[in-house]
Amino acid sequence: MNSSASEVTPKLGYAQPLAATRFRQGQSGNPRGRPEGSKNLKTLLKRALNEKITVNESGRRKKISKLQAGMKQLANKIAAGDAKPTLKIIEMYYLFRDYSVV
Repeated sequence: MNSSASEVTPKLGYAQPLAATRFRQGQSGNPRGRPEGSKNLKTLLKRALNEKITVNESGRRKKISKLQAGMKQLANKIAAGDAKPTLKIIEMYYLFRDYSVV
């Protein structure tokens, strides 16, 4: 009786969902999930910071990334003695010292 009862009732539990709630054969994942090709925040930020802009440096035009331009501006404010950017750059250094930001 015990063996026939296990054949009639489906196995349920961990990794054994009801047949009605399983993904259909050939279908995987969440069909209404993140659209294919959409970018996450890290990718968008990376692209924006890597865009090139033209700056005048020592009378010459030069193309640098927005990230480089921002860091130059921050360094110039630090050199001028502004305390807020100094604290910000120290915070950024310790936050990103083990990671490749770009």
